[in-house]
Amino acid sequence: MSEIAPWFPIAASDDLVARHVYQGQLLGRELAVWRDGGGFVNVWENRCLHRGVRLTLGRNDGGELVCRYHGWRYASRTAGCTYIPAHPSGAPAQTICNVTFPAVERFGLIWTSLSEGGDVEAPASLVDGDTLALRALPFNAPSSAALAALASATGAAPRGAQATTWIEADAADGHGDAIVVYFVQPLGDDRCVVRGVRSHAVDTGDELGVLRAHHRFLDRLPRHRGSRHAHHPRTGGVAAPGADPNGNRHATAAHRDRDRPAHHGHGHLRSGVRAP
Repeated sequence: MSEIAPWFPIAASDDLVARHVYQGQLLGRELAVWRDGGGFVNVWENRCLHRGVRLTLGRNDGGELVCRYHGWRYASRTAGCTYIPAHPSGAPAQTICNVTFPAVERFGLIWTSLSEGGDVEAPASLVDGDTLALRALPFNAPSSAALAALASATGAAPRGAQATTWIEADAADGHGDAIVVYFVQPLGDDRCVVRGVRSHAVDTGDELGVLRAHHRFLDRLPRHRGSRHAHHPRTGGVAAPGADPNGNRHATAAHRDRDRPAHHGHGHLRSGVRAP
């Protein structure tokens, strides 16, 4: 078997609403995740190169990110600095470029890898265009503990290669035969997020019931050391209403209740895929 780079889901497709900059986290690194006006998904290190201010505090104007502090601008795709207000007549040096990571969009999720090259093989039970991304839930526990809890609850063993690991289990949500694949997004050494994907989409009128059924299942799992109740992984408290596991507030109430099916795509995950 060829070596596979560890790819992880870091957001849901619906988290990347127009003109929004989503704050992600992976293996202790903060990420600025955003979709430009053409649908291209960018994953960058979450800091301005000037004073280190988080780019997630800035503005997505559709083609560039604008730092909130001193107005430095960075271009979509390249992350190169295009304008410095303190030097309006001079073009910034081409070496002023933020750290970028590959990004792909499949199964209603945004994926990235902190290592260069390679791709990841998704489970055969998931087919793009016929999936439903479930609500992500935080665990104040290491990824290994989350996988162990899922394995115990479902009776299924973790599968996958290297750090890209998942658990497949029967959906058992009362809406036909389907599989749910649970992926684990490691935030750090002792915190993670579980992101589930159902193998078949359901009618719009049934989505909310399906999402609630799977949320109840995950909510029964021990997600905090010493407690069976979930706590928000960034603050140690319960996640604020309307906030996701990374602390982002959704733009509309609809994002709190449902995720849309994934965009169409083919083959392995590839870097720099444009959303259709």
